[in-house]
Amino acid sequence: MFQSNLDDQLAALRPSGLVKAAAVAIGFSGGVLLLGGVQLLIAVRLPSKLIVVPYAMALIGLLCFVVALKIYRLRPWAPIAGMLLSVLICIAMGLWFLFSSARGFISLLALGSPLCSAIAAVLSAFAIGPARQAAATRARLAKDGLDVDF
Repeated sequence: MFQSNLDDQLAALRPSGLVKAAAVAIGFSGGVLLLGGVQLLIAVRLPSKLIVVPYAMALIGLLCFVVALKIYRLRPWAPIAGMLLSVLICIAMGLWFLFSSARGFISLLALGSPLCSAIAAVLSAFAIGPARQAAATRARLAKDGLDVDF
């Protein structure tokens, strides 16, 4: 009886398809943002006021990879952080696309980034429940003397 219950609890610690999709979406959104920053740095000569933009894009893209890993590992804070990060990226990159295209630089990466981030935000919102359930399961197992917080 105990083994069956333990197997069920350990199965709750495995990421579901929805959680995997959220992690992939955040990672993909970060990759698009990272590539957009590299493209901007290489392809356009920016005024000194805007030189920080491609570096910020690349740094936030790398941060998305970290959040995607934590979503996959079912940390309860990660889907919330991913959702907020994706909403901010969606808004910022939408405004950046309008700003840069009005000045003659049209980038498909800058155009695709808001769409990828919007999808990532929705999928991250759906991953909040499973991450909280996994955290509760980890706490129950730790209380019973089985540390599965790896």
